[in-house]
Amino acid sequence: MQRVTAGHRSVGVTSEPYRRYQVLAEGELLTIGPGGDEDPECLIEDLVPRNPGAVALFVSSTLRGALGTTSDAETIPAASMSPGIDTQVDTLFVCNRNGTGGAGAVSLTGARTLLNNSGKTPPCHAGHGCIALLVPAVNSGPSTVTRTVYTRRTVVHVGVYSKTPRTLTGTYLLKVQVRSAAGVVRNLLAAATFDLETLVAKTLSSPTLTTNLTDLVLEVGDTVEAIATSDNTLAAGDLMVAVETTPL
Repeated sequence: MQRVTAGHRSVGVTSEPYRRYQVLAEGELLTIGPGGDEDPECLIEDLVPRNPGAVALFVSSTLRGALGTTSDAETIPAASMSPGIDTQVDTLFVCNRNGTGGAGAVSLTGARTLLNNSGKTPPCHAGHGCIALLVPAVNSGPSTVTRTVYTRRTVVHVGVYSKTPRTLTGTYLLKVQVRSAAGVVRNLLAAATFDLETLVAKTLSSPTLTTNLTDLVLEVGDTVEAIATSDNTLAAGDLMVAVETTPL
């Protein structure tokens, strides 16, 4: 769908319809926003999640909320709809974690605004506090996803999640790091790498953060990097890395 353009603004049109429908299998995650499955590149307002499926869904601005490890989530029962989200939406996680094995479905309707989301250059939204990094598969090499920091923040959690973990004969390792504008690299995790072959399907992993608190501070101009490196052919699967932050 087309983003609001200068042509729209010139005639007083400040939003365009936003719609997304997706069937979600047990454990499947849908992420809307910068770094997710779909990046509208703008804020979505008047967003109403509907659940026409047969199992409950969970909607949150954080990965941990959608997966049920914090209280930051809204439950949308089967065959029902949310009363709507009364704030502009930058990033949204939707998960089928009902636990019954049944398939669900989500229907999102809202309005695409002319305001940049947190994935765009300023002026942009500061974000809802969770940076999504959906990492594609790369056989026998690194797969790098990055996000530029536009507001000063500190990292409070790193989550790693797969509905279907990728496997291989060999090693599959993750680095989650920050690169300063001057090129200085700081590891966000206590260990140099996280072994992605230890992931359990449909279960959030939370690698221990570095104890060096200054390394957890994200300065304007920094780049957050998630780098998954394989040394062989990967089996099909998915990989989401979420860096949760609070403003400074």
